[in-house]
Amino acid sequence: MREAEVPMERELVEQAIRGDHDAFSELVRLSSRKLYGVATLILRDRTRAEDAAQEALVAAWRDLSGLRDPDRFDAWAHRILLNACFAEGRRARWRGVDPPSGGFVLHEGRWVTAEEKR
Repeated sequence: MREAEVPMERELVEQAIRGDHDAFSELVRLSSRKLYGVATLILRDRTRAEDAAQEALVAAWRDLSGLRDPDRFDAWAHRILLNACFAEGRRARWRGVDPPSGGFVLHEGRWVTAEEKR
């Protein structure tokens, strides 16, 4: 993120903490593509990555009042996303979801190749 965006993001976070839905919508617009990309790398499945990213954004809105430092919004949102990805991996295992193609196995809540598991 460029330095000029940091004050704007901090202001958006502070407004969102005060309940401003439009400010949070703008934060979602700024961060959703990045969060989805990280979820895709972790889960290696686009549909489940979309679910995890959406779940993370809902949790972020719900728990926004717990964010102590508005400058750390990105790191905080990524942590929520990681938890959502792990939960999605567990749900997939419980549902018996087939792994993505290419010889992947579920290991510690995410799909990895057999070589990565070693």
